[in-house]
Amino acid sequence: MEIPCLLDLAVQKSADLVKGKSAEEIRKTFNIPIDFSRGQDREIRKEANWFI
Repeated sequence: MEIPCLLDLAVQKSADLVKGKSAEEIRKTFNIPIDFSRGQDREIRKEANWFI
């Protein structure tokens, strides 16, 4: 089933759902569990500080 416009709409809707939200808000929106320990989470945030 190749429907490019449907794919475009789905991708845009996903982008709209996450735009301007924090990682915690995105996890809640998509029901994504936190699978890092506190130490791992801190280290990842420290490494990705340029991104945040």
